[in-house]
Amino acid sequence: MLLKYNEIRELVRKCLAHSVVKAKGNVLTFNHKRFSNFIGKRKLYPVDMSVVWNVIFNEFKDAIVEVRIRNHRKCVIFNKNLLIRKLQREIHEVNASLI
Repeated sequence: MLLKYNEIRELVRKCLAHSVVKAKGNVLTFNHKRFSNFIGKRKLYPVDMSVVWNVIFNEFKDAIVEVRIRNHRKCVIFNKNLLIRKLQREIHEVNASLI
């Protein structure tokens, strides 16, 4: 797929905003499968996923509760309330598109 950094950054923010709107409870999990399902592409290049994780760990590090590695794949658990504060603009766009 090999996208530019800014395109991946926007896709990650939209994916997280979409997930926050649909999530129940106080935590939200994020992994490569959630992201690839959101963009509709089955295979992502490792370079793209590396940039995705870079965006998550740099921009949303305050909202991260835990990082797990299962079968060499990362899974991040976010605090939903802190993530909502970081994604205010994107959440309003998702809510407007659902109405």
